[in-house]
Amino acid sequence: MQIHIAEEARHISFAHEFLRLRVPHMGKARRGALSVLFPLIMRVLCDVIMIPDRRSAEQVGIPAWVIKDVFWKSEAGRRMLHDLFSDVRMLAEDIGLMNKVSRPVWKALRIDGRPARFRGEPALHTD
Repeated sequence: MQIHIAEEARHISFAHEFLRLRVPHMGKARRGALSVLFPLIMRVLCDVIMIPDRRSAEQVGIPAWVIKDVFWKSEAGRRMLHDLFSDVRMLAEDIGLMNKVSRPVWKALRIDGRPARFRGEPALHTD
């Protein structure tokens, strides 16, 4: 498991560096389009990664309503979704993809908020 986690960390690190190096050299139109597409793509990928598919859920006896409630209709689910994106928001800020056009997209997707101060910053809750 540790090897798998280390491998995933390398993939994430590569993606961050790739975007940090490439995005600043893109033209205005490409950066503008990417600023809107970036949160959409990341949000869709989040669902693909986090939510078990219907067949898997049925195999382990999880009712569909439970999946819907946990991902992302409950207060805890919405908070988790919000927290998952703090590193992504930080990257978007750092490379100039967080702007007046893209901010409403982040908000509509319920993944807006304060960016992380550093990668892997733990979420702070005051419950």
